[in-house]
Amino acid sequence: MHFILDIHIARRLAKFFESKGHNATLVLNILNGDRTTDKDIADYCDQNECVLVTKDKDFVRMHLLAERPNKLLKINLGNLSNDRLLQILDKYWEKIENNLVNSPVLLELSNHNLIVHIQQNT
Repeated sequence: MHFILDIHIARRLAKFFESKGHNATLVLNILNGDRTTDKDIADYCDQNECVLVTKDKDFVRMHLLAERPNKLLKINLGNLSNDRLLQILDKYWEKIENNLVNSPVLLELSNHNLIVHIQQNT
């Protein structure tokens, strides 16, 4: 899998994803860097089959309304240390990884749980 880390996601998370055998790229290093629009980020993720990792609730709205980006990991942790964030990611990693095989999928990570939203085709 390839993870795209949105603007406010710590660079250290890239190393976490890489340690799990995946690729990780910072939005700052692609497209128009910190001037990239949410639409362009979502387009890039969908075109390249990437998972967007973000703290931005606008992407949740976009996903729920239009299933864009197709795969979204929303960090709902507020202000906490990067070490604590990495501990929580590691705690839920197996569940996160297993659910990212679904598409579209929205995962919301908080201190005490991981909420999985999978679109059911009817």
